Amino acid sequence: MTQLDESHDLLHAKNKDRYYTQNKYINTLYSIADKLEQRIAKLERVLESHAKCIGEMREKKDDW
Repeated sequence: MTQLDESHDLLHAKNKDRYYTQNKYINTLYSIADKLEQRIAKLERVLESHAKCIGEMREKKDDW
């Protein structure tokens, strides 16, 4: 059986820290992407609503 020395333990600890940090960044990016998708969806709904209101206003103007 091979003996594992301190350098191996240190390398393992660094890799574990790097993995944790990368996962933290990835989760943050997913969170940001999710919030952006929600905002885009909300803006699309608002634009549709505004377009509908503008269309109704134009119809009323034409009726005068």
